[in-house]
Amino acid sequence: MQHRRNIEIDVFQKSCGILALLAFTSADSVRDTFSTVYATVGHEAALHCSEATQDTITLRSWKINTGKGNTCLLSFSPVGNRTFSNCSKHLSWKHGHQMASRFINPVGLTDEGEYVCETASPSGVFRSHITLNVQVPPEVTLTSDGSAAAVCKAFRGKPAPTISWEPPCETCLAEHHAHLDKTVTAVSRYRSSSENETRVTCVVSHPTFLQRRQLAVVLSNKARGTWGCNPAFSIWFRASLVFILIAIFLGFITYWKYHKLRQCCKHTCSNNPSKCRGQQNPQVEEGGPYANCTPGPDAISI
Repeated sequence: MQHRRNIEIDVFQKSCGILALLAFTSADSVRDTFSTVYATVGHEAALHCSEATQDTITLRSWKINTGKGNTCLLSFSPVGNRTFSNCSKHLSWKHGHQMASRFINPVGLTDEGEYVCETASPSGVFRSHITLNVQVPPEVTLTSDGSAAAVCKAFRGKPAPTISWEPPCETCLAEHHAHLDKTVTAVSRYRSSSENETRVTCVVSHPTFLQRRQLAVVLSNKARGTWGCNPAFSIWFRASLVFILIAIFLGFITYWKYHKLRQCCKHTCSNNPSKCRGQQNPQVEEGGPYANCTPGPDAISI
């Protein structure tokens, strides 16, 4: 059964080739036209032959090349209204127009490529070269960490999305990350330098958008404390700093008083030995060598 099917296909292809050759030799010339059709992924794409759609055709065929060896053929002959196709089922034509139009529904990224419509008629051979370009709308997000920074992302768009900011930001250049399916993710970061609250808007442009996509967020430097810290950390840091400074000040005062007292006792004992008690063996006395030292009336008061 499969062998018989292969024979029928071979005979039909040879018949189409002979008809095309006869039409070509009887025509004055071959006319080529070139065009590009843009379609959005998930929607329908319509491809039309540009010439000889009203003439009595001898043969019409569609040759499709989507790259990486993915080729197929769809042909129509008015003799017996015979058709041949080895293309996918989602590739079809509009009935009643002798295959003058091709429809792809739904269109996907794998359908991108070159579609050639060849029409042989008594008036000549017309060949339409149509390049199908499939576009993918990106998904847009805008996030903020509650501080003076915002991140705008346009995920997996084809072609690459364009990001801008309002108010304008000359330093907010977008980063582009390409994916294997030919889509591109764009990322742009905005940091406000104003101390007041600032409303910034991320603007994303793309051929698949009827109008620009805009997302807004309010940024505030007040949400961050000392050295970019959050408020809780800022309060804790300031309290700790005050405590440390007070401890250092009290320690300095204590050391200064002890040092003055020691100097005073030395001076008193050296000038008036009778006023110093227990200095014969100062190391034995509890409390240090100046524990029993009583300053005289001429001692410096602290």
